[in-house]
Amino acid sequence: MISWVHDLPQPELAAEVVDFLIRFEEVDWAVCAGLFENKLILSARASGANAKAGELLKKVVGRMGRAGGHDRRAGGAIQMKSISFNAVEQAMAKLRKRLLKALHIDECRGQRLISRKEMLENLQS
Repeated sequence: MISWVHDLPQPELAAEVVDFLIRFEEVDWAVCAGLFENKLILSARASGANAKAGELLKKVVGRMGRAGGHDRRAGGAIQMKSISFNAVEQAMAKLRKRLLKALHIDECRGQRLISRKEMLENLQS
């Protein structure tokens, strides 16, 4: 499960979100990303032992930023040159593609839990 929280009031919120999401049935991996100041903050959790979440997130982030962690918990950050909608969307698309590849999941369109229209309305308010 991949979750996007636009503006993080504090960077630890991404970890709180994935700690919640990983508890759902049939969720093996949960990743949350959001903006804090000029950084894209990432947090990942895995339900399986020996998942190597830290290694996986480090591979996904690559040279874009820094990442690390342990078997079931990982975090990372990417310093953004711009936090414009397009810049963030491009970074997220690249990370999503790398994450799915690293998890050996065929790239397909995900299912939104909140409509795009509602999401954009909430961002403007």
